[in-house]
Amino acid sequence: MRDVFISIKSALTAAVILVSLAPSASLAQDNSSPLGIEAGVSTLGIYIGPNYNLGDRLTARLPIYLGSATFQNSFEGNDATVNASTTSAALLADYHPFGGAFRVSGGLGFGGYEVTSSIVNPNLDGTVFTGTADFNFAQKDNVVPVLSLGYAKTFKSGFGVVAELGAKFGTYTVASSSSFLPSGQQADYDAEIARINRQFANDIKATPFLTLGISYKY
Repeated sequence: MRDVFISIKSALTAAVILVSLAPSASLAQDNSSPLGIEAGVSTLGIYIGPNYNLGDRLTARLPIYLGSATFQNSFEGNDATVNASTTSAALLADYHPFGGAFRVSGGLGFGGYEVTSSIVNPNLDGTVFTGTADFNFAQKDNVVPVLSLGYAKTFKSGFGVVAELGAKFGTYTVASSSSFLPSGQQADYDAEIARINRQFANDIKATPFLTLGISYKY
């Protein structure tokens, strides 16, 4: 997770530089300030994101997504502790092709879904082994392309509504370590993990997301 937070820090730094260099611009809405903020819920987590108008049809945006959960899961006689995290961020440019609320967005996503789990004394086909099996499921690359379509309407009061449907383009990997297998079976175990990763690389090319929120223009 350290790499994820480093990526988020880099995104925040880039956003500050972008805002400081941006030229003054007239706004499509009635509000005088180019600064705004969005907040809401997403399949990527609870999110908040500042934005800055670069012109009548172009906006820079930095949504940050946060979320985590821990739960117990049982399958095939095994009890697993599962930890899920959705900490991520994105640096996006929004283009309003018709000058209205509809927008097309593109940019870079930093971080993403990560799930870790641990099984103590795993049960395999009725045989209980002494030891542990640890698993990690995560986005392969910390920086991936992002594309989306959205609707961002700001009213005269400064408040507005936001909806967005998009995808992050990247694959996922599974890593696993075990302390219960006899040395002669470890190679077969590693080969199965490698097969799963090849399948993920072929089957998962993008992660879709849906976002709903409110906005405010200062």
